[in-house]
Amino acid sequence: MNNAVRYNKSNTHHGGSGVILRNEHGIFQAGANRAYVQLTSPFHAELNTLLDGMRLAENLHHDRVIFETDCLMLTQALQQQDVDLSSLGDIIVDVKEIMSRHVDFRVAHIYRETNRVAHVLANHVLHSSESQS
Repeated sequence: MNNAVRYNKSNTHHGGSGVILRNEHGIFQAGANRAYVQLTSPFHAELNTLLDGMRLAENLHHDRVIFETDCLMLTQALQQQDVDLSSLGDIIVDVKEIMSRHVDFRVAHIYRETNRVAHVLANHVLHSSESQS
């Protein structure tokens, strides 16, 4: 599953996400996008997008999923064993809890260039939500 985020760098704190689920042969299975408001940072948007992707995989009854993200900070945060006391710590706990229920859910860092379709979805939802505000 590819996850991507677009974060509005202006002072609006809005973002958009794109999630693409493919099978082991790279064939499209499902996709989703979502607009976010009241984000504290691009990292906040990345966390929300991963959580949404995991919930989508759960709802579709997928047990073996590699969640690919170009956010290295996200993959590093999930590898930490310490309790995260930041304002985003609860979301990290939620992600780790889902991963504990699905031992074959894995988060992997990839380069942005390989995440193109998910970025197109994220960009679309961000521009659509901004034009409606």
